[in-house]
Amino acid sequence: MNVRAGFLLWLCLALPAAAQPTAQPTAPGTASTAAAAEPMVVRITLNTEDKGDHFVARTADGDFLVKEADLKAMGFRALTGPVTLLDGEAHRSLRSMEGVRAAFKERGLVLAIDADAAWPERARPAVGS
Repeated sequence: MNVRAGFLLWLCLALPAAAQPTAQPTAPGTASTAAAAEPMVVRITLNTEDKGDHFVARTADGDFLVKEADLKAMGFRALTGPVTLLDGEAHRSLRSMEGVRAAFKERGLVLAIDADAAWPERARPAVGS
């Protein structure tokens, strides 16, 4: 096998292994964040209520990008912050969401989300008339 054929073989094998999800930021300043996002599966708790396992993307600076559809399914009414497209799906940065805090517990892969101002619909206290 000549050097050129060996290089082409290596290139064909190495490129698919290095492929990452396609990140398409839709807001200024999110390009490097989305490009460096690491896909992972975590157990999400919202205000201590277990919301199950979800695919998220962890950025190099420790932020988490969560699918809009998952956030809405958890009960969030209004989503704040810029939208980032990952593999064609809209994601929101937890850091950019007003009134939302997140803590990641490496052991157990748990993403604990606390929301106050942007409370999920089911957790919002009823307002008396």
